[in-house]
Amino acid sequence: MIILLFSVAALMPHVIAQSCHYQRCIGCQPEQAANVGTPTGCQEGNWVSPAWIVSEAQLPPFPAYPPTIPIEYSCLQMVATPDDTTIANTVDRIRGCIPRPLADSVCQNLVAVQRARAHSNARCYICNGDNCNSVSRIAAPLHIAIFLTLLYVIFS
Repeated sequence: MIILLFSVAALMPHVIAQSCHYQRCIGCQPEQAANVGTPTGCQEGNWVSPAWIVSEAQLPPFPAYPPTIPIEYSCLQMVATPDDTTIANTVDRIRGCIPRPLADSVCQNLVAVQRARAHSNARCYICNGDNCNSVSRIAAPLHIAIFLTLLYVIFS
């Protein structure tokens, strides 16, 4: 019984669906993220917009709009470093969920806003689904459940 519990506990982080998390990220891969924040759903109220310019110490206020139709979302990450670090060393990080059809235009607008703020090194990442904010996931096919049950029967 203990082996079955440990086996299931070891696989749970890999098969549980993840929603978008606020993180300080520099890219779309899970290993490029740090300081996991609180989970938030990909809803219309959590859209990223060019007006959402966030410094590392601030979090934006979100308007609460109920979603009207189901929309596929992507996770957007943008990191912009200033040109002149002697004046201020503020690295702007923007992260959040956006509707997938708007991903390219939102990314271009965010980069344009950052370049106008003397952050010429602005990089924008659009991730598929929640890849930038979740642990690596594996599909748990039926044969894994059968194998775990078989282990339980053998060792009990």
